[in-house]
Amino acid sequence: METRKDCPKCGKKMVVKYSSVVLMTYPAQYPWDWWCGCGYTEKGGIEGDSTYESIAREEWERVNEEK
Repeated sequence: METRKDCPKCGKKMVVKYSSVVLMTYPAQYPWDWWCGCGYTEKGGIEGDSTYESIAREEWERVNEEK
């Protein structure tokens, strides 16, 4: 995920600002927006945690690539 982008209002770099909301799904999801110090904001997206299954799958793939 990109963590910076140019602000269309002032031209400075915008940053990711997470909301105070956590979506209680499995896995949990965290909504975020683009934010600039000049006051301009833009809709961002939703970032989610990994599931236990996806963590186990990634570890399994890593271990089996070492052969």
